[in-house]
This record gives sequence, C-alpha cells and structure tokens, in this order.
Amino acid sequence: MWRLMPVGDDRGAVATIVCILFTTSVFFALGALTLDMGLVYNERREIQNGADAGALALAQSCAENAADCLSDTGPASTPGRYADRNAMDGTTLVTNVCGAGRPPLRACTASSGRWTDCLPLPPAGTNFVEVRTRTRTAGGETFFPRQFARALAGFADDPGTAVPACARASWGGVQSITGGFPFTISWCTWDEATRDRNGDGLRDYAQYPPNPPGTAERTLMKLTASPTCSGVEGTVRGGFGWIDDRPVIDCMADLDVTRTYTGDPGADMTNVCKTTIENYVTNKTTVFLPIFTKAEGTGSGTTYTLHRDGFAAFVITGYRWPGVGTKASWLTGTTSCPPGEKCIFGFFTDGPVPGSFNPVMGGAGMGAYAIGMIG
Repeated sequence: MWRLMPVGDDRGAVATIVCILFTTSVFFALGALTLDMGLVYNERREIQNGADAGALALAQSCAENAADCLSDTGPASTPGRYADRNAMDGTTLVTNVCGAGRPPLRACTASSGRWTDCLPLPPAGTNFVEVRTRTRTAGGETFFPRQFARALAGFADDPGTAVPACARASWGGVQSITGGFPFTISWCTWDEATRDRNGDGLRDYAQYPPNPPGTAERTLMKLTASPTCSGVEGTVRGGFGWIDDRPVIDCMADLDVTRTYTGDPGADMTNVCKTTIENYVTNKTTVFLPIFTKAEGTGSGTTYTLHRDGFAAFVITGYRWPGVGTKASWLTGTTSCPPGEKCIFGFFTDGPVPGSFNPVMGGAGMGAYAIGMIG
C-alpha cells in the first residue's frame, strides 16, 4: 500500500540550500584563488623583467667602466632604476647585487635551487653580475597582496605573497660575428695604438661618443715586412690586410677568431668595399676588426692567425688609397698618410657589438665586447 506524502512537505530543503551555498562558496573561493594567481603571475613577470633589465644595464656599466660596477641596491642605482621602470606601479625592491670580474662587486652566494632563484654559479673567471628583486608596493610593503583571498572569511589578515626573482648577465670579449668587415690589423698596430698612456694599467681607448680629441687618431698602414714587433706568437709584421673570405657582393664576412684565414695585404680595394668604407666614414660607424698575431706568406697566399681574445673596435675617420681615392679625416681634417701609401686612419674605442652581428662571447676582449643573459 502506497503512502501519500502531504503536499508542500519541505523536508530536505535545508540540505539542498546548504549544498547550494557550499558549492557557491567553493566556486567563489576557487575564483578568488584563480584571480589572485593571475595577479601574482603578472607581478612575477614584472619583477623578473626588472631583474633582467637591471642585470643587463649593470653588466654594460661594468664593461665600460669599473668605477660604475657597484653592488648598490638603492632606487638610484643602475639595477634599481631599471627595475622600477619595468614595474606597473613604478617601484620594485632590489634585494641584492653581486658578481665577479670587477673588484667593487660583492661575491655571490650559491643558488638555493628554488625555481625563483638563479642557476648555479658560472665557472670561475666569468665576468658577471647578479641582480635579485622582490615585490615592493607603492605603500612600501614587500609582500604582494592577495586581494580576492582577503575577501574570504578567515583570510582578512592574509599578509600576501613574497614574489622574488633573480637574473644574471655577463660581459666579455667576442669570439665571432656575422656580417663583419673583412679586414684585419696587426697585433703590433693595436698594441701600440692602445698602449696605456695614463699610468692606470688600462688600454688607452678613446671614449666615443662624443667625438674624441684629434690626438686619438691613429694611422693604419698596409701590411709590410717592417716595422715588426715582438708579439704573442713571435715576430709580427705590422699594418693591415684584407681577408679573402669576404663575398665580393657586399664586402662582408663571417669572422671567428679561432680560425685561420687567407688574405691579401696588397689587394686593391674593390668598388663595393670602397662604398662600404665611405659609408663607415660618413656615418662615423664603429667597425669591429679581428687582430692577427701571425702573418705568413706573401700576396694572395698570406695566412692570418688571429688573436683569440676578440675584436678591436675602430672608428674609420678617413683613408688614402691610390687608385681609389682619398678622404680626409672628419676628426682632424687632415690626411695622415705618406703619399703613395695605402692607409686607413681613425681611432680605437671600446663598445658593445650590436645584436645584428650575432656576437658569440669569448675571450678577454680587445675593445669590442658582448653582453648577454646567463641565468
């Protein structure tokens, strides 16, 4: 026999309501967690970008001037300024700056292995800086607030999340470039032109830009049997020469200082290379040149062994090239080359190799240097 239930009986309704409320609370909590995690992820990206930018900027400062290579973490420091610029609220805390390769830098401690930490320390002898950053709000808090979580019961006093980041950047000489000028100069020439004249133990590179004084200008002569000097691999002939690996089409070559190249010290300048040099002079472009430590053979059979510490940075100011033409120096207004000789004049400087040359880091550096992230 079936028993009829009274119409309107609401037994079980409370349980249904509780279930609905519980489910709603769960979805609300999950939504709050999702939104907060999205905000934390965005904050992490800003903090990491700031660390990367600060490390790259400081690495360039270290490469250019040891006096600017400091372990300063203040807002006015190089890492501090770049970290702040990468934050939407304009402020990021730099907690530590360290590195190796310049005496002013503090030594770094080993990595903790956490995913927010840097990779293990690079090999000894590597020039690098390390920048660690962390959240700092406009109010000075160093924990990123979980805004939606604080709306939940029991989480009103949630302190927030610590969002740290770490970045390392390195600087050093350049082993290879693509699309370089197919021209090499003697170690003797480079050594004499950049020899320490200030008594500070550093190479005498002209600061550029701005334009240096006319006394910085040097004249590079065509490769000759003399004068010679005592170089890193015995007696070295002075001057310069062409590298025959260059494509005639664009007067460019892929250059690697670990290779040996054939060349021609007496070769006439091709029309395309004349145009290239004229553009360098007109635009006051810094050219990156390999330096040879040994030149064997004569004429088109000359073989160049290159210095493995990298490339020189040279600004061509003019040239005299019989059969091609003469262009007076834009720096001094003169033509500092004996009549009948093939000469290029300009000054040596130091500076970064642009990314368009695809520089590969290697060697101690001979004026040109590369900067890159290493962790």
